Amino acid sequence: MHGDGWTAAGDAAVAFDPLSSQGILTALYTGLSAGEAVDARLRGDRSALDDYAAKVTTARTAYQRGHRAAHAQETRWSERPFWARRQRDTQPNPLR
Repeated sequence: MHGDGWTAAGDAAVAFDPLSSQGILTALYTGLSAGEAVDARLRGDRSALDDYAAKVTTARTAYQRGHRAAHAQETRWSERPFWARRQRDTQPNPLR
């Protein structure tokens, strides 16, 4: 999410399914949050960038839970590979 001399925002920080309509909101949120974190870091707050990365990670995790929940609601085509994969993915994976 950040490194020596750089901080990611927008799709560079986190990208969602285009059909979720999260792109513009995420770009605005991460752009503002990244700017605030960089400003705070330049003013001496050593945890600002890590805090920013944690906020983006939390948002991604919430999106993934919602995405899985939405796919779990569709049961009409559960034998089709596309939906079978998504039904299987509705179980939380601690590694994600």
